[in-house]
Amino acid sequence: MSRQYASQLLFDVIISKVYQRILVLCVLLSLVSIYILQIDLMFKCLLFMALIYISYISIKINTISELQWQKDGSWLVTQNNQTSKAKLKSGSVVTTHFATLNFLLENNRNKTIVLFADNTDPEKFRQFRVRMKVEGIKA
Repeated sequence: MSRQYASQLLFDVIISKVYQRILVLCVLLSLVSIYILQIDLMFKCLLFMALIYISYISIKINTISELQWQKDGSWLVTQNNQTSKAKLKSGSVVTTHFATLNFLLENNRNKTIVLFADNTDPEKFRQFRVRMKVEGIKA
């Protein structure tokens, strides 16, 4: 497919129910593990607070509001009303159910985004998968 026929791909990203369920399952299993441990109550409380903090950070890090593929192969990643131009790096994985996208932002920082099929409209996710298959993930 020639790039001249490729249009921009823009989709809004919402919070994934699959991601929330995975996170809740991990938190519950961790809480059971903390409860089972034969350690001091104070240390259990510290572990519990650390678990809540890690859960909060993982949700905050993976929250994005918009992804946009440009005709030149670059991406615009919008998070917290700040848009950054990015290049998709090799090592990114796209499947029918999820995508793990490794970006190099314009300020030379790396950003990994896990995108589940329910993060966006099903038709947009299908278009995204097709675009990735056609364009490929270049090193």
